[in-house]
Amino acid sequence: MKLELLFFSVFSFCLAYAQKEEWKKTDNGDLLIVYHSNGKVSTEIFFSNKVAYLEQGYAKAWDCNGKLIYEKPVSRTGMISSVFFKYYDNGAVKSAEFSSHPDAGIQWYREWTSFNEEGTITDVQKQRYDDTFIISIPENSKEEYLKTQQKKKEKNQ
Repeated sequence: MKLELLFFSVFSFCLAYAQKEEWKKTDNGDLLIVYHSNGKVSTEIFFSNKVAYLEQGYAKAWDCNGKLIYEKPVSRTGMISSVFFKYYDNGAVKSAEFSSHPDAGIQWYREWTSFNEEGTITDVQKQRYDDTFIISIPENSKEEYLKTQQKKKEKNQ
């Protein structure tokens, strides 16, 4: 009995400090809400259930005082985009990863935003398709290409 009481006490303690999240179904879509330990809303992600092309929802984050600190669109059609939040133990947003893949084509964009526990942005890193573009040159024309680049460089100096 003592072991069961100890287990129950530890389990209850862990639940009390766990992040609270809630899924709500609305007429327009699904809403995921995560709360700060003080009971205020930390994040909301709304996924629209409409199938219209370019239909968008949203992802929002607030600091523990209720000030909006982050907002991005989310979508399942057209401008496909999503946000993934990570949290501190108190429910405050630690980071937000925004990812976009328009029209499911070859272009893409990704952005990582980091926050301190007070909700201030501490870092933003961005990456996109154009940043990783690589020119592939056939081996037999590599020397010719390098000579051309060297001539351009010399001409500009």
